[in-house]
Amino acid sequence: MGRKTETERLVSPERRHLGKMIKVLAERTNASGLRAQAAALGTPKSTLQRWISGEAMPSESGFDDMLLAAGLSHPEQQTYREAWKAARGNPPVPLPAPAD
Repeated sequence: MGRKTETERLVSPERRHLGKMIKVLAERTNASGLRAQAAALGTPKSTLQRWISGEAMPSESGFDDMLLAAGLSHPEQQTYREAWKAARGNPPVPLPAPAD
């Protein structure tokens, strides 16, 4: 019986940048640990991990909710929204399976 493997994906620089920004956003909650940070932002830990890695990204409304939960100023929110919009247009690309 073969084992199930996940398709590797190449994450765009825009998604990596947004992931780093989301990590900073999580750290700004002053919660201790990723689980507590995720709870402070209103999302499950596994979802926050996928957003930080660039594997997935939040919906626009969910992202706005996170920005408000983190208490960002209006100019900071605009910077985050611009990064979200750039990442939205650059989804991860599946990599070809290695040849046997």
